[in-house]
Parts: sequence; structure tokens; C-alpha cells
Amino acid sequence: MISLTIMVKPWQCQANMTVLQAAEQAGITIPTLCHHKDLTPYGGCRLCVVEIQGRRACLPHRARCLSPRGMSFQTESPTLTDTAAQFWSFCLFNYYDASYNPLEWFRRTAEDTQFVHWANHYGIDVKSSMAKAPRCSGR
Repeated sequence: MISLTIMVKPWQCQANMTVLQAAEQAGITIPTLCHHKDLTPYGGCRLCVVEIQGRRACLPHRARCLSPRGMSFQTESPTLTDTAAQFWSFCLFNYYDASYNPLEWFRRTAEDTQFVHWANHYGIDVKSSMAKAPRCSGR
């Protein structure tokens, strides 16, 4: 077992866990799109960044294993919120959901895709930010 700090709370967990697994064990939800329990940690969606004390940049938590010496990290902060909002704005520029009905946005809750859920969570207006048509492959 190693000791770490998650959102200023002390926590104990197994040394072979990722930051995501430790946060989940602590009851903290971290946004993810590319996570699947049966796949190798990837961190490709870039939504999963955390601030790790002693590191200059935000890092993807999914691909980051815990340090055997322990660590301290934040899953929510103004910097992380700003980073996520920029990510969603960029992604929505290319995102088109044919089943998304903007006239019924007020009824959409549990059936929202993870993509739409997290965009809404970070205050991105899906209706106005989403691409107006699907991208063509050029074929």
C-alpha cells in the first residue's frame, strides 16, 4: 500500500494502480472517454488530465501509474476546467451527432452520450458549438 493525497484528502491504495483507479477507489469521478477496464491505459482523449504536485504540466491520469513514494494530485481546479473547456470547444468544432435534437435539449439527461454529458458539464453549449453537418471523408 502507498499513501497519496487526492484533492487534499489523504488516501491509501495499492502501488500498481493508475491515478484513475485510485481516484475511483476514493469515490472521485474523473472524466474519461477512452477508458475501458479491459484495455491498456492510453489517455488519448486528453480529457483525463490531472494536476500532479511537482509537475509543471497537466498529465493524463489514465496513462499515469502511481509513484511508489506516493503523490499528491488535483482532479479539479480552475486550470483543469479551462483545459477541459478548450478541449471540448475544439472537439465540438468537428463533432456531429445526427441523433442530437437541439429542440429537446431540456429533456436529455441519462441518454446523453458521454461526449455530450462532459461538454455540458464544462459549460460548452453543444447546440451552438457542434459541427453543422457530418465531416466527409473526401471519397
